[in-house]
Amino acid sequence: MKWNQKIAQIVAALMLLIAVVVVGGYVYLKSTGFEQFALRKIIEQADQATGGHTQIRALDFKLSTLTAHLYGVVIRGKESSQDPPLLQVDKLTVGLKIQSVFHREVNLSELLLEHPIVHLQVDRCYFSLISENATVVTVEADWAREGFASVRGTHRTADFGTPEMWQALAAGPFAVVWTCGADPVE
Repeated sequence: MKWNQKIAQIVAALMLLIAVVVVGGYVYLKSTGFEQFALRKIIEQADQATGGHTQIRALDFKLSTLTAHLYGVVIRGKESSQDPPLLQVDKLTVGLKIQSVFHREVNLSELLLEHPIVHLQVDRCYFSLISENATVVTVEADWAREGFASVRGTHRTADFGTPEMWQALAAGPFAVVWTCGADPVE
């Protein structure tokens, strides 16, 4: 056998192997095994990011457009099982864009929520002024759900939230308080 024939056979075998791997990968991405794996990973990440419990009824992944459709997305927070969930979405569409295959970089290109329903429970809402040196907060007006005392008045910031919270509020214009579970006012 000549060298040219051997090289041609090796190239043909490699091309056949690549084709088998590509077809096998495509078949796997269309399988229920991949769908279950992807759902588990998505739910784990959502639970970790939200601190809640996530449920997803179904997943439809379109490899040709790198688009995932998640159906029946429900995220529960600390509400009781009888209360409505924190978030409910009939259909969540996520489009992806591959930035780099070698560096495993994928960016979000589209995020579409169809019929989102958000339920928030608020125990208290108040409007306050912070002193320039951020040591005193004055609550001028407040609203509290039944069973919660009013917090109107002047308070030391050290007794009325964490130092990090007051620094963020003083820096303005926006601040996000992620948890009120340790609120010293209650």
